[in-house]
Amino acid sequence: MLGNTPSRGSRPVRCAIAAASLPLLGLLLGGCADGAAEPVAEDTPVIGDDDGATWDREQLEVIDTVEAYNDWYRDALATAVDPQLDMRTLRGLVAEPYATDLGKQVSVQQSTGLEMRGEHVYTPREVTVDGDRATLVACWDSRDGNVVNTYAKPEETVKPAPPTVTTFTLESAPAAETGWKINGRTASGRC
Repeated sequence: MLGNTPSRGSRPVRCAIAAASLPLLGLLLGGCADGAAEPVAEDTPVIGDDDGATWDREQLEVIDTVEAYNDWYRDALATAVDPQLDMRTLRGLVAEPYATDLGKQVSVQQSTGLEMRGEHVYTPREVTVDGDRATLVACWDSRDGNVVNTYAKPEETVKPAPPTVTTFTLESAPAAETGWKINGRTASGRC
């Protein structure tokens, strides 16, 4: 969560991710966070163990930025009945022109009746901070979660992508809540 710095040392990381797949748009991945020991609802996405990695303050800020983006994405596709698209919040997390592109993609997903349900697992593998640039590499696994096309009768579950290596690139943004904004995301191969 934003502004929450856990103690150093080996710790499990819990995270929310939202992801959907459209043939035309490809993967739109969501993110991760460190988590306090709080109950997890049955349909809440979960993060895997970070293999005992120790993150420093800057790395945690990068993780927090991606987590906040993923929270935004999950909320945008939480219900097809009353879709929400909070571009102001997205622009606080994602740099332009990427924010506008993401907003358009999510708007298309909303208009086709996509709704996210179930559990997705996201495991950060590497976070690199180099001056005013950062990279977060993770493994995303949506096999236990569901993205549902609610407009199909009967509803159709979108086939999940295989576990995928996903890389977020970020740039320093001192005015942003975490000090970072996402400026790109790529998926490359299986985890």
